[in-house]
Amino acid sequence: VTFTDAARGYSTSYTMTCTTAAAGFTYAVTLPPGTYDVRVTRGTYATQGGVNLLDVNYLALAGVVVSGPVANLTLAEVGYAVSGSVTVNGAAPTRSASYCAVSGNVNDSLGVVTFTDAARGYSTSYTMTCTTTATGFTYAVTLPPGTYDVRVTRGTYATQANVNLLAVNYLAQAGVVVTGPISNLTLAEAGYTVSGSVTVNGATPSRSAAYCAVSGNVNDSLGVVTFTDPVRGYSTAYTMTCTTTASGFTFSVVLPPGTYDVRITRGTYATQAGVNLLGVNYLAAAKLRVP
Repeated sequence: VTFTDAARGYSTSYTMTCTTAAAGFTYAVTLPPGTYDVRVTRGTYATQGGVNLLDVNYLALAGVVVSGPVANLTLAEVGYAVSGSVTVNGAAPTRSASYCAVSGNVNDSLGVVTFTDAARGYSTSYTMTCTTTATGFTYAVTLPPGTYDVRVTRGTYATQANVNLLAVNYLAQAGVVVTGPISNLTLAEAGYTVSGSVTVNGATPSRSAAYCAVSGNVNDSLGVVTFTDPVRGYSTAYTMTCTTTASGFTFSVVLPPGTYDVRITRGTYATQAGVNLLGVNYLAAAKLRVP
């Protein structure tokens, strides 16, 4: 439990432990006079301890005036179940059954759904794993009342598990109002393939065939194409390697609808590979509309 008086620069916390919570989740602090916001967060071992405090920095009370002793101040959390599924272009996301069949991969992160209410300072995430996606990319969270933006991102092992969630912090829903339970909330990703090639002064960029013939260099980064939509908070990059540039400096990405600036930079091994891409973050296209 954290008490904060931002105007005076005061902040102090009380930690509830197995010992102090034996007869209930009570707290006691000594505060100087002030006006405090009071928030409740889950402790480090809340999951292991089977604690059902909400997984946000919960604003339990705002503007608590302390000008003398205050007793029996209840910090009442209220939460509602919110659940649904994720789709990509109208279908369940792809997932490698063989990858997820490996016992060491069952808890690997394939995708993450994040709910954020910036006005109240709330943010919580649900991680979709090999285990939880066995029958589809579903999610379930408990949220306090608020208005949430919902984003979907690829998990740490999405590439290894052949998951086709888009490689951006995808805004799946904006302004979702939570005032009670919500079920069957579909987070529908839509993506379009954008592909092409890079040239320098009208010609294919240079590239050392001898350098790229070395087996240890085949995945070296020679150049990077980055698509950015700052309004929607999207950014994704395609790395051109010795392997992918064997027949030219081509790229292919899948993007959600938006308006993108496209920039090209030299890769980490561009100099060693004799690549003549310019040594700047080159703006190759501005305000590219997709679709």
